[in-house]
Amino acid sequence: MYKTCLNETMANETISELEPSPTPLNEKECEPPVALVSDGFLLLIWRANYWTAFMLSWLEKKNQKSKIKNQKIKKLNLIILKYLGQLHQ
Repeated sequence: MYKTCLNETMANETISELEPSPTPLNEKECEPPVALVSDGFLLLIWRANYWTAFMLSWLEKKNQKSKIKNQKIKKLNLIILKYLGQLHQ
């Protein structure tokens, strides 16, 4: 709403410069909200959030692949041990 107010005020100023009127325009006072942050700060926060999520997802994927690989090795070891146990009986 704050940026809309600013845009409308700028548009009114442009019109008033082109066509001077005898009565002054009632300009809205655009008060910024208490929690207003700059666009640059929002972009910085978005990038930090995006890349942090990307890196955490990548690390978790590597972790899951490692777990799956270890489970397959354990199963293979059990099969080998069972086979070797049958040979010795």
